[in-house]
Amino acid sequence: MTTPYACCRSFVGHRGCVTSLSVVLLAGAGGGIGPGDKGGGGAFDTFASASLDYTVRLWDGSSTSPRALVRDVRGRSFVTYDPSEAILATAHPDMHPRWGDPLTVVRLFDERKADAGPFFTLTVRE
Repeated sequence: MTTPYACCRSFVGHRGCVTSLSVVLLAGAGGGIGPGDKGGGGAFDTFASASLDYTVRLWDGSSTSPRALVRDVRGRSFVTYDPSEAILATAHPDMHPRWGDPLTVVRLFDERKADAGPFFTLTVRE
């Protein structure tokens, strides 16, 4: 007998603890990550993971290797997709280079070209 929470696949790549995940489910797949939509949760197509290794990795559900890598994401970072699933957003803490004030850096990426860098960066002073 198998448990419904058994590991069905491992995704290897980060060298630090994962701090955030964002999952894009296949249309009509239901909720949750699982082996498919037959009682085990929803099937997923793409997901992004942020880690304490200063990277965000984009994954394809059909492969266990990352398909894209975003670097220079500091600290406890956060990652999410917009509702259209075309834009990936990352947020991470930083410090003002001159005054040392805490900042949050938000960056937006074209999901298909995340390796090319952000198309928009917003720095918010806390």
